[in-house]
Amino acid sequence: MSDHSKSIIQRYIAKILDIQEKQKDNFLTEQDLRLISEDLNLTSEDLALIEQEFEGHLNRGKGFIRYENWSDAIDELEQGRSLKPYHAYTTALLASAYQQLYYEKKQKNNKQKALEYARQTLQVDSKNDTAFRIISELEKGVSKPKQSNTGRTVAIAVGILAIMFLILGFKSLIMIVVVVFVFLAILLVIGVF
Repeated sequence: MSDHSKSIIQRYIAKILDIQEKQKDNFLTEQDLRLISEDLNLTSEDLALIEQEFEGHLNRGKGFIRYENWSDAIDELEQGRSLKPYHAYTTALLASAYQQLYYEKKQKNNKQKALEYARQTLQVDSKNDTAFRIISELEKGVSKPKQSNTGRTVAIAVGILAIMFLILGFKSLIMIVVVVFVFLAILLVIGVF
């Protein structure tokens, strides 16, 4: 990125931060950002550069989330959010990354940041399900949700059933019914249903 491009982005962010500092309880909207860009005399090329920079941070943040690299995801999403503070999706991702970092490190400040960003998401998008989930889980003290091993469990159960078929050599309808009930009981015990 050229020095001129960096300068444009730095001026843009500085103006956003200045306005946010003055209006702590109000979030900047897309219209506010348009007014900022007019005030700074930004061209359409400058705005395209800012959009490209935002998309880069968002994509890198999502990539780090995919590989559970919460700290780098937070860094990228924070930078993206500095360019588009009203962007609900970015703010929700940020809340989610902080939530996961809290589950991993058990640091109270990460929980507080997750709640803060989740609430900010709801101020911009009052129907955001991710934000509702994060707030509910953290306020109820729900620990990290366990990942499902349903596919593996079903494969094991099918394998057991296949072995039973081979060993028992089903010769009657009653035997088939008994095996099906045993199979369903195994699935219930291991938690598939």
